[in-house]
This record gives sequence, C-alpha cells and structure tokens, in this order.
Amino acid sequence: MELSRSQLTEYVHGVSALATEAQDKLAYALNWVWDYSGHDLSMVREAISEFVPQLVRQYGGAAGEISRDLWERIYLADTGMHDAGLAYGDDEDIGRMVDIDTRYELNRSEGMGDAERFAALVSAFQRATGRSVKNRARHTMRKNAETHGGSFARVPTGAHTCAFCLMLAGRGFVYGSEEAAGAFDQWHNDCDCVVVANHDPGGGRIQGYDPGDYEAMYRAARAEAGSGDTSQILSKMRQMYDLK
Repeated sequence: MELSRSQLTEYVHGVSALATEAQDKLAYALNWVWDYSGHDLSMVREAISEFVPQLVRQYGGAAGEISRDLWERIYLADTGMHDAGLAYGDDEDIGRMVDIDTRYELNRSEGMGDAERFAALVSAFQRATGRSVKNRARHTMRKNAETHGGSFARVPTGAHTCAFCLMLAGRGFVYGSEEAAGAFDQWHNDCDCVVVANHDPGGGRIQGYDPGDYEAMYRAARAEAGSGDTSQILSKMRQMYDLK
C-alpha cells in the first residue's frame, strides 16, 4: 500500500488530538487539587498517581483504536485479506513510570518554592501523559505488524525531528520483531514520530517519507565523525543539520 500524505496526516492528527486532550484534562485536575488542598504537594502527588493511569488507559485505548483501524486498511490493501485476529499494544507500566518520574521531578526541583515545584510536576506529567497515549498507538501498530508477519518503520511527521529519530527513520521498513527493533522503541517526550506497518513484499511506501534521505544524512555524519560510535555520529548529525 502506498500511504498518502493525507492518510498519514489524518492518523497523526487523530492520535495527537487525543494526547492533547489527555494533557489538558490532567492539568485541569491537578490545578483543581492544588487550589482545593491549599497548595499541598503531597496531595498533588497522590492525584498524579490516580489521574495519570486513568487518562492513559482512556485516551491511550482510543489512540490504539485509531492505530488498529489504519493497520487494518494497510493489511487489506497489501494482502487482499481481512483479518479478525487484531492485537492491541501492551499497556506500559504506568504506575512505575509515575513513581519514578515523580521522585525525579521532586528531587530535581528541590530548593524551589512549592509553586515552582508544582508547575514543574504539571509540565513533566503533561509531557509524559502525551507520550504514553501516543505510545499506545505505536505499540498497537507494531504489535499487529509483528503478529501478522509484516514489518514496520519509524516515520517523522513534524517540522522538527531529533537526530536519534532520523537515524532510526533512515532504516525504513526493516523492523519486524521486538528483538530486531532494539532501540526502536525508545520515545522521548514531544516526539512527532509514528509507527507505520507494511505487509507488501515489494516494500512499504509513504508519500513524503524517503528513508534514503535520512540514511544519507546519517552516512555523511558518520564519515565526518570518522567513527562508528553512535553517540559521536549523532553528535555530528546535530552539528551538521542543526538538530536536537
């Protein structure tokens, strides 16, 4: 299947809208708790532990549905077959993430006033919630590709993409299993990349996505770095192409 740019944009906007709505609801809830509790950080921390998993389950589930629908279209176009054996991405360990991130943010903001620490917590967990909602869509797409013998690629969709993501995007539809993906499943906050599946033996195609362009950037940076060390290559990519 050749995925059109409009199809990809529709998918990205649908998932991003869910992530944004979850972020907005979290901020509203935490601000309410902050005011209602008389600015008690311990109550805010309890609220984070309660609200974040709920929002990720609700909005991540909806994002997984959008991802599943796109995968079905890709699978039908590539194979001519419908398939009832749909898979959903596994839930992340949200509770563990919340605990680790809360302790990190509180330690990082130690010495600040309570209002500043509260603002830092809200900002951090808005980003983390958005990432987790989007990850449910990514994991659902990948899980179905793996389950049904396909491959998948990392596809940048925004105006700015980091060096690490471009490196992985340059490999195209080479990933076919969790083991093969390796670092593929690392996603930073505010990442604009999506996972797209392919079941066409002739190769997947997406309008506006040419992994060869990203691969050329990587190879040029590797040559300039004079090293096969990934960290040095990524550092050189950031310098050469003004990337994050």
